[in-house]
Amino acid sequence: MKKYWKTMLITIIAVLGIGSFYVQAAYTKSLLPNFKIKTESGSKDIGSRISLIGSYYMKDNQEYANESLRITEKGSEYHSRLSIIEQQDRKWFGSTDFERIQDDYRDFMRGNKESGEIYEDEKWLVSAQLAQEEDEKRVFTFAIMDKNTKKQMKFDAKVPVKGQSLFYVTDVQRVNNEVKVLVYGASDANRESYTSYNFNLKDRELVGEQRFGETEMKNKENYYITLFNELDPLRPSDYTAYIKNYYKQDGEDNQFERREYYVINNKTGTEEKITLPSIMGEIQDLFIENSHLYYTVSENGKMNALRYDIKSGKIDLERLLPIQQNSLDTFTFKEGVMYAAGKKNSKESYIKAFSMKTGEEVYSGKIENRSVKSNMTLDIHSISIPRN
Repeated sequence: MKKYWKTMLITIIAVLGIGSFYVQAAYTKSLLPNFKIKTESGSKDIGSRISLIGSYYMKDNQEYANESLRITEKGSEYHSRLSIIEQQDRKWFGSTDFERIQDDYRDFMRGNKESGEIYEDEKWLVSAQLAQEEDEKRVFTFAIMDKNTKKQMKFDAKVPVKGQSLFYVTDVQRVNNEVKVLVYGASDANRESYTSYNFNLKDRELVGEQRFGETEMKNKENYYITLFNELDPLRPSDYTAYIKNYYKQDGEDNQFERREYYVINNKTGTEEKITLPSIMGEIQDLFIENSHLYYTVSENGKMNALRYDIKSGKIDLERLLPIQQNSLDTFTFKEGVMYAAGKKNSKESYIKAFSMKTGEEVYSGKIENRSVKSNMTLDIHSISIPRN
């Protein structure tokens, strides 16, 4: 018995430590307040569709606790209160439309964790996942389902890849009898690009590829590229848009030089450089919704929201909105409506919606909680609105 006493003591200490950790975690979770969206004016239907993702910070004795949460008009859902399996589910950070198809088509969606891997229209669901790596090749696994008949087709296809240190799917489109997969790639030489791989569904093989965004680096000039935020990444889209940021290396520092905007026609595969008028001030976050680009410019501390029509190459809507830039946490657009969330003061946050067509405020609400204390801060990172 003596030779086991040390092992038993270590086990008891470990169990007590784990138990103490869970008691402390449970106690901390019990202190988390319940936030909810409360409609103050406008359409209650809008309020019922809004889903906010944010972070809740607590400071206690110089220590910080950070909790991720989702807020709706029904209340708040904390990431730490989910089961381990639920915490691994990336849909927690995804769009509400992605969650909808995960719930409606569970068998088909098994294994899909990124909205960029999925395409959905009235008839079809398409999934394109990277299955594995081979020497200078990548393997895609495709699944295509007819939503009416529930019949599925699955196949694998390989694409040649050389010297790519990063390689992941950012968008999927179905055009006629082809699936087009847009992939972000970065080489070991820090060269970035997007490549569109076109697969024929009849022959189940790669029939073409086009590369976008790659630039020859000259005079120590480097660049990095990012896609515009897709407002509905699952829906068919005529265009994809990206930003190219150029900078020069000055010793150990990178000096920003200029920014360029490009759109890719998803049907023809052609690329075009565009100019976005900024009127006054600096262009803020950029979004794409089919053939329109949305962005904002801060003017005298207020938000000027603009919509750019890709086909005509012109601004077709512009609205100066009564929102102070310094109060804003995040904003988004959905089907002609701008949604904004921010802070009224240190204890209260707001959510508003404006019609881009008229400029009218169509919804106003607040994020309500009576138990928020001075050592607690709520930040909203993103707004998710399901399609109509």
